[in-house]
Amino acid sequence: MKPTVVVTRPAIDSQRLKETLEANGWPVITQPLLKLTPLPESELPYVPALKADDLVIFVSANAVNIGLPYLESKIRNANCWCFAVGKRTQRELAQHGLKVMAPDRQDSEGLLALEKLNQVASRQVIIVKGVGGRGLIAETLDKRGALVIDFPCYAREGEDIDALAFAAKLHSGEPLVFQANSGDTLERLTEVLRQGNALDLLNAPVVVPSARVQEQALALGWSVVLVAEDAGDQALLTLLTELDEKSDI
Repeated sequence: MKPTVVVTRPAIDSQRLKETLEANGWPVITQPLLKLTPLPESELPYVPALKADDLVIFVSANAVNIGLPYLESKIRNANCWCFAVGKRTQRELAQHGLKVMAPDRQDSEGLLALEKLNQVASRQVIIVKGVGGRGLIAETLDKRGALVIDFPCYAREGEDIDALAFAAKLHSGEPLVFQANSGDTLERLTEVLRQGNALDLLNAPVVVPSARVQEQALALGWSVVLVAEDAGDQALLTLLTELDEKSDI
C-alpha cells in the first residue's frame, strides 16, 4: 500500500501537485503551511537602470510571477541575462521571451557553479526573492565581487492551522510521507506538529529538495530525510516511485 503524501506547498502549487500525485495512484493530504503575500509597490527596493552585462536571478516561479512585472522593462531595455534556480522558473521566464539560463542541478549550489556566475566582479546582480535572510547566493556573489541588490517582492506568512485537527487527520492517514520544498516550510511543519502533540510523526519520511535542507531537517529531529533531485513536482514523483518500487517507504 502506498503511503499518503502530505503536500505542504502554498495553495496554488498544492493543488497542481495533488492532481499529479493522485493521477499516479498516490493518496494525498494537502495542507498549505505558508502563504505568499506580494509587497506593496511602495515597499519594493529601488533598482537602477540595468546594463547588458548585468544579471538578474529569480529564485522561484513565484519570484517571477510577483517580481517580474516591476523589472521586465529594465531587463528588456538592457537585453541582459536572467537566471533561474529551477527548470519551472526557467520556463516561466522563457514564456516572456527573456534570455534565461538554469543549471542542471536545480539548487543554489548548482546555480552558483554556472560559468557566467563565476565572472561577476563589479557587475550588478539583482536577486528577485521573498523577504528573508541574504542566503547562499547573495553571500557567494558578494565574495566574487558582484554588486548585489536584493529585490524582495513578497513575504511568507504562516497559514492559520488548527494543529490538533491537522494532527488527528494525519494519524488517521498513516503511513505517511511528508513533502517540504524549503527550509521555511520545514520549520513551519515541525512547529505545527509540535503544537498538535504529534512529534511522533517526525519518524515518518520527509522529502526535501537539497542536502542543505536535509541537514536542517535532521537538526529539527526528523529521522528519515529523503533528498529529491530538486523542488519540482516531477522530482518528488520520481523519488516516490523509485522508493515505492524498492518498498523503502
